[in-house]
Amino acid sequence: MVYDDGERYERYHTVEPTPGTHQHDWQLSIAARLHRNHAERWHRGSHQRRRRLFRGRLSLAGAVDIPWPRCFIEDGVLAVLIDRAAPLTFLQTALHEDDWIAVFLKSYQSERIAQRVRPVRQIQGSRFQAWLRAENAAGANVYVSVNALAPHQRSRRREAVRAVRHVFLDADHDAQDVLAAIEAGADLPSPSYVLWSSPGRAHLFWRVSRFTCDTVEALEKHLARRFGTDPAATACTQVTRLPGFVNHKRAMPYVVSIEYRDRDRVYEPGDFPKPPPLTTAAPAHVAQTTRKALDRARRYIAAIPPAISGQHGDVHTFRVCCRVVRGFALANDEALDVLREWNSRCEPPWSERELMDKLSRAHRYGREPIGCLLEERP
Repeated sequence: MVYDDGERYERYHTVEPTPGTHQHDWQLSIAARLHRNHAERWHRGSHQRRRRLFRGRLSLAGAVDIPWPRCFIEDGVLAVLIDRAAPLTFLQTALHEDDWIAVFLKSYQSERIAQRVRPVRQIQGSRFQAWLRAENAAGANVYVSVNALAPHQRSRRREAVRAVRHVFLDADHDAQDVLAAIEAGADLPSPSYVLWSSPGRAHLFWRVSRFTCDTVEALEKHLARRFGTDPAATACTQVTRLPGFVNHKRAMPYVVSIEYRDRDRVYEPGDFPKPPPLTTAAPAHVAQTTRKALDRARRYIAAIPPAISGQHGDVHTFRVCCRVVRGFALANDEALDVLREWNSRCEPPWSERELMDKLSRAHRYGREPIGCLLEERP
């Protein structure tokens, strides 16, 4: 639950000890009702009352553990301190006052998603922030686009990006090692700020100008290969977590924080290493083999049913991605093209960034032998 104590901090995600023999096993029952006498009001309410409270919102999260360093106990209730100023500071620092950006919400429990493209000033408003806090308390992860979009867009397609505001890297493991490698290099400036999404994982930002979608994506792909960061997080439509909200993706919830290093300097393309030129075209026999793989993959995917939210759609999509990138040995961009028609049948369709992320993880963690679906049957 959430309530405002009149200062810049909120008491967020209250919990009580689980009854039973293990009295130190704390669990979290997440709600989004703004009451000072939160524990009493919440436990007095019925199941039907809770359903009415969350009608039209993302579903309630299940019981999860809370990290002790961000908790305190008051009147027998465990709570997490959240800095309400953190998202406002980030929006003011990272973007221009007249920018429009996408706000993306996703619940990994219910698989429901929501997206709004709004002006930064509206997102900073108290009403919009209260809505985000309520949805986050109900289990939704809160993301925002790292670059500015054209006004009045309905999605964050590549064509909708109006201005590139950041060079972005997603260090999804060993983030401290990545930062150390960046600092050790002489050809790359220090990040403008570092967002800690969970322990050992960070999003790295450089404030920039005079980049195009093509130039920033080429640079991010080059840096991702060089430092071993997530290669799927290199699109100009990339989103990041909003500081000050809880990351519900993993078993242990984590309050997203940010470390500002140099807010004022804005870098230009000349401040970064130049990406190497694209490789030359593959030999004719290799291209012919690739065309065969693409044709077979398209025929295979055409017969696969779509992913449907609420029917294990996330798992189904991961399996389909494994078939494409591993079974047919396709590169991520080739696999993405093959999946476009199938994705249009999904309910709801995945964003390009989500599909690229799943393709990257399927290639990394899938167990199918590479090219196993290309073998000729006797």
